[in-house]
Amino acid sequence: MNYRYDPRADAVNIIFKKGKVTETREIAPGVMVDFDKKGAPLYLEILDAGKRFAHKYTSPKITSGKMSGLKRQRQELVKLR
Repeated sequence: MNYRYDPRADAVNIIFKKGKVTETREIAPGVMVDFDKKGAPLYLEILDAGKRFAHKYTSPKITSGKMSGLKRQRQELVKLR
């Protein structure tokens, strides 16, 4: 899994896998999940990331990277659909 931070939007985008989005759900205020046609989560967008993460992933110098240890969270997102 990878992530990207957009400092202009103050948003973190977590990429589980690339694909065509067929549905987007807001699972919490400012937190959206994009699903493919089979119901698998593709992307997770978190708005106001600087406030939520206290700049852990939101440094203007760190705009992308790899994440590990999120397999369980991805499985939980599948259950939301």
